[in-house]
Amino acid sequence: QDLHEAIFGDEKKEEKVPEEEYILVIAQQGKEAVTKVREAVENGEPFAAVFLDMRMPPGQDGLVTAKQIRKIDKWCNIIIVTAYSDVELAEIAKSVQPADKLFYLKKPFHPQEIQQFAAGLTSKWKAEKYLQALVDDRTADLVMTNIALHEEIDTRQETEKKLEKSDK
Repeated sequence: QDLHEAIFGDEKKEEKVPEEEYILVIAQQGKEAVTKVREAVENGEPFAAVFLDMRMPPGQDGLVTAKQIRKIDKWCNIIIVTAYSDVELAEIAKSVQPADKLFYLKKPFHPQEIQQFAAGLTSKWKAEKYLQALVDDRTADLVMTNIALHEEIDTRQETEKKLEKSDK
């Protein structure tokens, strides 16, 4: 028992890694999904991922819905779930860019696949948002530094001109 604890630790004492929590929002049709994505973005709580069935009768299909969602939120990962599609995957990829935020899941699927997509894409989304915030902050700092440098250059040029005039 002591050797087991020394190698593997005391399982009773180990803290479990908290699982990612998700807010599940369900839409029955494409237009409803677009509305929910728009509302989430407007409320400052955008979705990390959206799962769309390619066929959603009687309303608009998954491709139309995905295009509309992409116009609203460029960061959202879109997962097209389908058993059969009237549209080629290459056409979907061209229509709903960027490709690194578009995924496909073929039916039938195992529920664990959905969980893996959700966990992986949520982590990816969070990392991208964090990195973009860092880039935005650094860019703002660089813009301010650039402005200060231009002002310094202007001041030095004016001083140089005054010195040249005073030497004459």
